[in-house]
Amino acid sequence: MATTLPSLSLSLSPGQLLLKHILKPLVCCPSLRLSVEEPPDGVTLRFESVGSSLGHPSPLEVFAKLKSVFKVLHQHLLDTPLGRCEGEEGEETDPRPVLAEVLGNVIWKKMSDCLICDCLVHSIPSNSSQLAQYTEVITATEDFEKALKDMNFLPEDSVDLLTYARNVNCHFANKKCQDVIMAARNLMTSEIHNTVKVSPDSLPALPALPASGAGDQPKVPEGSELLLRQVTNLENKTKLSRHTFSFPTCRISDSVQRLMALAYQTLQEASASTDQW
Repeated sequence: MATTLPSLSLSLSPGQLLLKHILKPLVCCPSLRLSVEEPPDGVTLRFESVGSSLGHPSPLEVFAKLKSVFKVLHQHLLDTPLGRCEGEEGEETDPRPVLAEVLGNVIWKKMSDCLICDCLVHSIPSNSSQLAQYTEVITATEDFEKALKDMNFLPEDSVDLLTYARNVNCHFANKKCQDVIMAARNLMTSEIHNTVKVSPDSLPALPALPASGAGDQPKVPEGSELLLRQVTNLENKTKLSRHTFSFPTCRISDSVQRLMALAYQTLQEASASTDQW
């Protein structure tokens, strides 16, 4: 059902109406599809709900929809310079601001918060192997802010979204810590009476952690080289059984076993991460 602006709440400014009824739904609803129609007498923005509203939309899709809306508004409305205020006198030296600048000053703070909290925060990877792919989101964020600046909606020094996107390492670390703590808490508060049977041969072999780089080896004083060779030779000749630290056949807490697996998985992922992440 179509709704005209006069029938909406008169306490809201046009900028707030635009934010509430068009921009925020495009950010929060992944099922909302936007189409632009250009009849002879104007332009029409059509919104249609397609598919499920569950989940979170991709930043690339959100930025594309928002740029389409701002492009239409800029071409038909927001590129209009403001007139002189009543009673204003004197010779005009600076160019008059356009409506896009005024609209940006009114709604950008709330809009950027919405984009971060309802879109970008959900795009942070949950695995270190996905971090390299996040460059696509950073590039799309930079292009989106540049497009808004070209339309005078944002000042040149505005980098709120790009700063958040480029700080993905910190956001990923915080998210990973929260995920691990939550998983560990769920395991530690689970039923301790649930047990599993283990034996020296029943536990699966753990994959080897990545070896340290050659540059990480500590330097050995010259006087200790002979002792180091003796220790190395001893280690090569004396081998412990693979069952030395294994449990005998018994039953252990299922939650403890899963907690140790979580700890090792976290350690393995941290060891496999590059210096960049």
